[in-house]
Amino acid sequence: VTDTQESLQTLLDFAQQTAARRAKKHVEKVNAISKQHNKTLKVGTYEAGPGYARNGLNNEKVTKEQYLEQERVMKGPVAAAATLDTFLTQLRAGYSTQNFFLFQRGDYWSSHAKWYDGGEAYPSWQWITFFNNVIDDSYSLLKTTSENVPARNIPPFKKREAIDDAPLIDAYSFYNGASLVIFAI
Repeated sequence: VTDTQESLQTLLDFAQQTAARRAKKHVEKVNAISKQHNKTLKVGTYEAGPGYARNGLNNEKVTKEQYLEQERVMKGPVAAAATLDTFLTQLRAGYSTQNFFLFQRGDYWSSHAKWYDGGEAYPSWQWITFFNNVIDDSYSLLKTTSENVPARNIPPFKKREAIDDAPLIDAYSFYNGASLVIFAI
């Protein structure tokens, strides 16, 4: 991950290019297993959030400069939008529980800065917290269709397939009989 227009766009493309297909596949598989065994099973994640390249993880080699740039990008607002979009995409597909990586202060997958760096929550944690504090069990996710939304062709990226005419805006609408909440990303 770098702090360039192209790299930031690949973060924003993750939900459409990877999370949506993966979530659909996981939910379909769990539904088939549920039916086969006559048991109700649910899909969820025990740790999710902005991903990082780390030395040794998936054979990655990361320099000190790459690490510092990655920390800036993955703790910024674009990564927060991509994280929230991914959580909402997976919820729409049928995921029940989704947990953020780590509630702790520090580097990589942490939710908050170290106390001597201000101690504030990083944007991804703030945005997921906003979602969790606004939407409770009384809300239902509405099935919606967006019309006249700008679109673009998303090129292939690493193991991701290209997507033609992908919408640039996604909307997630929640309703509880009294309130309508819409997240537009």
